Amino acid sequence: MKNYQALKNSLRSMDNKIELGLKVFWQKMEDVFKDIASTKKIVRLKEKLIKSSISVNTNEKVSLGKKVKEILEKKREIEAEKILEVLRPKCIEFRRNKIIGDKMILNCAFLVDKSHARDFDDHVERLNKTSEDRLKFKYVGPIAPFNFVELNLKWGQQE
Repeated sequence: MKNYQALKNSLRSMDNKIELGLKVFWQKMEDVFKDIASTKKIVRLKEKLIKSSISVNTNEKVSLGKKVKEILEKKREIEAEKILEVLRPKCIEFRRNKIIGDKMILNCAFLVDKSHARDFDDHVERLNKTSEDRLKFKYVGPIAPFNFVELNLKWGQQE
């Protein structure tokens, strides 16, 4: 009986709600890396490596790679936050899912009231249009809100 009530409560809490998924990618990674390569930190590290090219060791190369990765992650977070600033007020809740690969900026599931779905769609479309030369949007939904329901069902003998 406990499982039944938990399931019923979870389903009831999702009445009139849908999940919309959004993945955002950089269009051209070469442009992103050109941007990163022109940052002061990277320019200085590259100049240092060039000056000491005779004795460039693996640690210095690794250091440069780590700095590039750090700047890429910071750049990704800034882009993601700009998108979330627009969409966060339009949803009930959102979940950030795992980022896969260097090109992906954002991987989110949004819980949206059905009556506000069109408004949410419009905002995604505007974001897409204003950044279509730099970013690629993959938008799916509506789907069942599985990212927002967690059931802990206990099987066996009930107390």
